[in-house]
Amino acid sequence: TPKLYWTAVQPNGLGTVSDSVAMTAYEGDSLWTAYIPQYVFGTSISYKIIGKDTNGNTDSALSTGFVSKRVFSNYVYVGDTTITNSQINFPPYDPWYSYSWSRTLYLASELQPGPITHIAWKSVSGTATTDNISIYFKLTQDLSIASNTSYIDPLTDGATLVWNGSLTTLNGWVDVTLTNSFNVPKGYGLIVYIDNNDGSYSGGQHTWYAHPVTTTLRPVGAEADNNMPTSGNAVTSRPHTRFYLNNSIDSTAMTVLQITGGDTITVSPTSQTTISVDVLNSGYYNLTSAVLGWSVNGVVQNNNVPWSGNLYADFQDVCSLGSYTPTMNDYDTIEVWVNSVNGQAVTQKDTLTKRIFATADVVFAWQKYMDDTVYTTGPFEFEVLAHSMSGRTISAVDLAYTLKQNGTTIATGTIPMNNAGNNIWSFQVANLAYGTEVIYAAQATDYMGNVVTLGKTSYIDGTKTVGLIAVGDTTCSRSLSYIP
Repeated sequence: TPKLYWTAVQPNGLGTVSDSVAMTAYEGDSLWTAYIPQYVFGTSISYKIIGKDTNGNTDSALSTGFVSKRVFSNYVYVGDTTITNSQINFPPYDPWYSYSWSRTLYLASELQPGPITHIAWKSVSGTATTDNISIYFKLTQDLSIASNTSYIDPLTDGATLVWNGSLTTLNGWVDVTLTNSFNVPKGYGLIVYIDNNDGSYSGGQHTWYAHPVTTTLRPVGAEADNNMPTSGNAVTSRPHTRFYLNNSIDSTAMTVLQITGGDTITVSPTSQTTISVDVLNSGYYNLTSAVLGWSVNGVVQNNNVPWSGNLYADFQDVCSLGSYTPTMNDYDTIEVWVNSVNGQAVTQKDTLTKRIFATADVVFAWQKYMDDTVYTTGPFEFEVLAHSMSGRTISAVDLAYTLKQNGTTIATGTIPMNNAGNNIWSFQVANLAYGTEVIYAAQATDYMGNVVTLGKTSYIDGTKTVGLIAVGDTTCSRSLSYIP
């Protein structure tokens, strides 16, 4: 097994670190991988890999590296803008048609983190004004959108409207100043949705400079004369695109990366759930203080949550915000934002949202049960699947019941069900009288003390009978009453 050795010389008196780690094979015995831990900007790292064969012979490879601060430019260009022999009608949109739509993916590796305030595409030639164009942005970590070529409503898909209005094409960059800036955190890509709802022909056939892309990076879209088309196709090229980022505030910035924990949590009806977030120093300078806020279902819980530490650029930390009482068997919407960083107020607040579903630990699903109405007195098979969300052993499941005749309760109680294995619990009732209303439920107590039930109601109907049936010789009759 090869081994990775490294020495990291850190700046500002942070010291020198030397360490090693065994590498992990990820493709046969020829490709191996290992990770050097994160170090601050300005760190010089020398590293080597030493391997040994079955005969004891060793070989090594040596290299060095430098952890450099990110160099930001306000303009970010996607695509080789020197390419002029590739042209497309859309995206972004086609003035030649009354309606068009497009979705274009930009990967995190093609962007810079920060607030986008402009977007532009490079027009080939010609002048045409198109009205009622809407531009939407959505953060993503997807690596492809080309598989779905149907129209998707941007708002329904979770996108944010950043601009709406009229655009005029010209020979060169067609720049749009967004009505609302849109912040792109580190590690996230962007989907740009463009809907053209002009409704009328606005000029001659028009093209945009573009660059060929791989199959996975193909944008999708469509165009039509009479109405917005519902289906489209993948486009083999992507338009040259220019983003402008207002990075003047990026020297001191904190980004809320994620609200920790799963989308589904196991709780008791009175328990409190703690909310924590992963935060990133997305600026240049060390962060020593910040103030965050958060809400549950639109109600602010605390708008003055302090964070303190010494967070280096590009490093992460965890901030605990507080606790709330989840809504059992329902969703709660959690929102988190940053109010200030290092004593400076944040003017463009970026809100992170997460929906969390609260449930008990035990989940039931009926496998065999009585229908709403039955026409026989039994026997009746009851079988329920009982699953623990945490993987714990369920020690007991009861069948709770109430029997009624003519609206009057004649019996009530619980019966232990039998463990049939594979999370199945069962019980058989021999018979019950006609005219009985049966109210029953599987019932168990989870490890948090929740009493979990899954109930149903059935009625035993004895009115469906058949009287005389003639069989063979009609001089001989047999009276046969049965219940189907």
